[in-house]
Amino acid sequence: MALIRSVWTVLRGPGWQPDPGAEPRIARAAVRREWWGRSAGAKVVIGTATLAGIALLVVLLG
Repeated sequence: MALIRSVWTVLRGPGWQPDPGAEPRIARAAVRREWWGRSAGAKVVIGTATLAGIALLVVLLG
């Protein structure tokens, strides 16, 4: 990681300034990734329960 940072420091040039909006964007992206992880898990559970319910109805009515 130190090698990557040192190369980046050399290549960014002397006039480089940090982007003041970068930290809020990074924080929002982290929240979206966390939400997506929870949401995807919930969708799998709901989808599995729905398919199990349909299969049970087919067995009971068939």
